[in-house]
Amino acid sequence: MDGLELIFIWIFTLLVIIGGSGFLIYSWSMRKFRYWKDRGIAYVEPEFPYGNTKGVSRDVRFSDILTSFYNRFSGREKFVGMYIFMRPIGVAIDPELVKKILVKDFHNFQDRGLYHNEKDDPLSGHLFTLEGEPWRVLRTKLSPTFTSGKIKMMSNIMVEVTSELKRIVDEQMHESCDMDINDTMARFTMDIIGNCAFGIECNALKNPNEDLMLFGKRFFLPSRKQAIRQLFFGIFPDLSRKLGIRAIEEEISSYFMRVITETVRYREENKIVRSDFMDLLLRLKNSGNLETDGTVEKSGLITLNELAAQCFVFFLAGFETSSTTISFCLYELARNPNIQEKLREEILRSLEETNGVLTYEVVMGMKYLEKVINETLRKYPAVEMLVRKAANDYPIEGTPHTIPKDTLIFLPVYTVHHDPKIYPHPDKFDPERFSEGNVRNRHPYTYLPFGEGPRSCIGMRFGLLQTRIGIVTMLRNYKLTPCHKTPQEPLNFTPRSIVLKVKDSIWLKIEKL
Repeated sequence: MDGLELIFIWIFTLLVIIGGSGFLIYSWSMRKFRYWKDRGIAYVEPEFPYGNTKGVSRDVRFSDILTSFYNRFSGREKFVGMYIFMRPIGVAIDPELVKKILVKDFHNFQDRGLYHNEKDDPLSGHLFTLEGEPWRVLRTKLSPTFTSGKIKMMSNIMVEVTSELKRIVDEQMHESCDMDINDTMARFTMDIIGNCAFGIECNALKNPNEDLMLFGKRFFLPSRKQAIRQLFFGIFPDLSRKLGIRAIEEEISSYFMRVITETVRYREENKIVRSDFMDLLLRLKNSGNLETDGTVEKSGLITLNELAAQCFVFFLAGFETSSTTISFCLYELARNPNIQEKLREEILRSLEETNGVLTYEVVMGMKYLEKVINETLRKYPAVEMLVRKAANDYPIEGTPHTIPKDTLIFLPVYTVHHDPKIYPHPDKFDPERFSEGNVRNRHPYTYLPFGEGPRSCIGMRFGLLQTRIGIVTMLRNYKLTPCHKTPQEPLNFTPRSIVLKVKDSIWLKIEKL
C-alpha cells in the first residue's frame, strides 16, 4: 500500500467519523425536539440547531420570539413549549397561571434558574441569581435595607445630584439645544448609584468616560464573545461551573471587586457613616443588625463577598434600568406635549407647597407623575421577561398537562404589556390606563415591570424614587420637544442588550423655561 492510498484511507475514515458524529448529533437533537410533543404540550416546530431562537441577539429580540408564541396560542393555551437550541423552555401565557407561579405556588417556583458561580466569580452570587435556601436567607437579611424609611434616608443624596444635572444640561444648551437624553440620564443615575451603592463621587455627569460608567455600559451590552459564553452557561450551567466559567467578564469583576473592597476598608478604617446603601451593608457585615430611630432590626451577618455581590447588582440594576426609564419617559413627554404640560403643572403646584424644595414627601405625592411612570414601564419594561424554574412537577389547573420538574419558564412581560386585548392601542402613550378604575378592571398580573410576589424586585422603591426625581428635575426647568435627530416610532431596540434599550440613542430639543 503506497502513501497515496494511506492518505485516501485516512481522509475517508475522517469523513466517516465526522459524518457519523454529525448524524448522531442530529439524531440526538431530533429526539430532544420531541420533548414537548411527547408531553402533549403545544409548541412551534423547532429548527435545527437553533430551536425557536434563530437570530436572537443578532437581529431579533427574545421578546419578539415570545410575542409570536403568545399571539399564536393566547386564549387557547395556558402554557406552551419552545426550545433554546436543544433545551426545552416553557412559556406561561395565562395571567392566572402567572399569578400561581409568582405568588400562590411560589414555593415550587422560587428559583430563577439563572447561572451563578460564586466559587470562581464571587460577584455572581447576588440576590438576583441565588437559589434555594441561600437566596431565602440573604433576602431576609437584605429586606430591611430597602424599606421606605431607608430609601427616604437616601433621597437627600439623590436630590444633591440634581443640581449637577441642571448645571450640565444648562452648559450643554450653550453649545446646542439638542441633547442625547440617554447619555445624560445614564450619567445622572450613575452619580446617584455611585454615591448610594459605593459612597464615592463618580462625577459621571462631569466626566462621561468615568470608569464606573464605562464598565457599567459594557456589562449591559456584552460583546459577541461574551454573548456566546452566556448562551453556553445558560444551556449547560452545571458543566460551566465544573469548567470554572465566570458569569461576569473577569476585567469587569476584578474592577468592581477592587472598588468595593477599597471602599469598605476606607470606611472601616476612618469610621465613616453615611445614609446610603453601603452603610447599611456594612452594618450587616459587622454586627448583623440595622438600627433606625432607636429600633434595632436583627438581620444576620453577611460576608465581604456577599456585601460586594449585593453592591454590584444594586449598582447595575439601579443605574441602567432607571436611566432608560427616564429616557423613554422624556421621549414620550416630548412627543405628547399635552401630557407634558399637565405633568409640569402638577410638579410646579406641588413644589409651591415647599417653596421649591424637592423633598421625598412632595415627590412621592405626585399622583399624575405616578401614572406617567407606570405607563412608561408598561410600554417600555426594562426587563422584557421574567424567569422561573419548577422545583417539582406541577399540574396545570384546568388542563391535562404538567410542567416538568426543572423546567425553565418564561413569563413574557413586554408581550403582555402590548396585548391590544388588555391595553387597547398599545403603542399609544396614555397615562390614564393607570387611573383607579382602569387598573381595577384589569387582571393584576398583566402589569409586571418589577415582577410580583416574594421574588419581586427588592430595589423597586429606590429605582422609582430616582426616576421620579430625574423627571421632576427636567420638567420643572425645561421644555422638551422632538428635534431632527429624535427617533420615530416604532423605536429600534438593541437585540443584544440585557435590558430594553434603544439601538442608537434618544435625542430631544431642550429649552429652558
